[in-house]
Amino acid sequence: MRMVLRLEAVGRFQVTASDALGRAFWSLEARDQGFLLLQHRQRTYCRTGGGLILPEVALSPLPVETLPSVLLGYLPMPSAHDDGELPGEIDFLDGGGRRWTARAEFGELAAWTLWSEGRPMLWWTRQERGGILSHRQGVQFRWRQIVREPLSGGLERLRVPDGYRQESCDEPHVSQLREGQSPS
Repeated sequence: MRMVLRLEAVGRFQVTASDALGRAFWSLEARDQGFLLLQHRQRTYCRTGGGLILPEVALSPLPVETLPSVLLGYLPMPSAHDDGELPGEIDFLDGGGRRWTARAEFGELAAWTLWSEGRPMLWWTRQERGGILSHRQGVQFRWRQIVREPLSGGLERLRVPDGYRQESCDEPHVSQLREGQSPS
């Protein structure tokens, strides 16, 4: 799978996932606390204020708005060290009371873990120009950054193509994207 991330600002981004030949699977836009999801193969779309899960990236325990942070090698949840250089190791609770640990090497984030019931649930490790995201259920997503360039101008909003049918983001036929479902 090939992913393209266009990041305008925190909470305002687009991600497109496609196959090796460039045929789009889905496109996602996050803007103004809402999401637009286009499922190109099914020619459907949905709009929601939250609760989407993209199992292709094993983010089920995290809000979809953390996807840019994960892909770019940042800690997906705020910690007391967000304003400066990360010390060697940190252990903290997020706003929901979940435990996180993180490790830095040479002042740069090298790894983080989200814990559940005393066991790792989701963990990320930096790799050369990318990372590895692993889920306790055995799902692993690896990526490497191929190109990075500044976004010229603002993001052009995603448009729903003619002929796409609107569906609820909670309906069974989009269950692979619903909150609370395990990654496939």
